[in-house]
Amino acid sequence: MHYTRRFAERCGMLLVLLLAAERAFPAFERLTVGARPVGMAGAYVGLAQGPEALLINPAGIATASGITGSAFYGRPFGLKELDASGVSLFYPLRYGGIGGAVRLFGRSPYQEQVFSLGAGMVVLPHLYVGATAHLYHLRIASYGSASTAGADLGVLMNVTYNVRWGVVVSNLNRPRIGDCREQLPQVLATGVSVTPAPPLVVTVDVHKDVRYPAEVRIGAAYRPVAPLALRCGLQTNPGRFAAGVGLWAGIVRMDYAVSHHYDLGLTHSVSLTVGIE
Repeated sequence: MHYTRRFAERCGMLLVLLLAAERAFPAFERLTVGARPVGMAGAYVGLAQGPEALLINPAGIATASGITGSAFYGRPFGLKELDASGVSLFYPLRYGGIGGAVRLFGRSPYQEQVFSLGAGMVVLPHLYVGATAHLYHLRIASYGSASTAGADLGVLMNVTYNVRWGVVVSNLNRPRIGDCREQLPQVLATGVSVTPAPPLVVTVDVHKDVRYPAEVRIGAAYRPVAPLALRCGLQTNPGRFAAGVGLWAGIVRMDYAVSHHYDLGLTHSVSLTVGIE
């Protein structure tokens, strides 16, 4: 009975990993964090606002205008085994800002943990740079655990008063994990955000994992009234579309997003953000 149960757990874990991988990704796939970016299909490198910037483009940390904390929860494809959650905190400084985050993905018997610290600074009036260091920790029941470290580097620039451009390289140091020295995903991403007619924002990103075809992500956000934001977006490779909504109540913002993968179904995400100017 004992061995039968362990075999079933391993089969279940393998199924989960296959479903999650989509293209046989290794551990620590670069999932979009935060319901706000998810609602824009992850097209957020050129916008990089809020605590999500720490994990998407760390140069956005330099634009922090107040102490901000955020909590995130998502259930990819409706599978509890793939639960993703995290908390992050921003703290502004005179010439930039600092931040930290903790992310969890999966649950027993397979769980990823990521501890991140980042900083961003203003190098010129319209140019920002930032970096984030990550400690990756992987734990698989009955197989043990392993850890490694990675680093992201990002740049953000206000090209004009209504156009912002960003670029980020994730896992710049090409970290590897485990006895088999499996390389973690390394991604180069660039994006532009345009505000053609406030309060409408349009974003376009291109993400290139070094091993796979490039992804194009397009997003939009519109605030018909001050306390409400509507968002949508689409992505290629793999094809997805997303939509979301944000609600403000004083210093508190609640965001919800849903994204649809053509083969794997729906992913629901929610974030709660508190900001103090």
